[in-house]
Amino acid sequence: MNADWSEFYPNTKKKMTHNMLVPLGKCFKPFAWVDASWKREKLDMRSKTGFVILLNSAPIKLFSHKQSLIETSAIGAEFVAAKEAVDYLQSLR
Repeated sequence: MNADWSEFYPNTKKKMTHNMLVPLGKCFKPFAWVDASWKREKLDMRSKTGFVILLNSAPIKLFSHKQSLIETSAIGAEFVAAKEAVDYLQSLR
């Protein structure tokens, strides 16, 4: 998406180097599948987090572990799992 901001910033110029490399191929599209199993461990009542990170449909990271928090609902466990996946996706940037 290329936006034209020239009406808001009329005196600006794009800084382009003359020897800039041209990107080849497709852009990277990260995607994540996330799931949490609520109260999976019966002894300490902790949930398990699992996610798969895909980059252009190729898996690059498989992750699974017990959550450090004890959640009182399934939706809470899902939010914790989603937060961990988003944190990992942001670290890839």
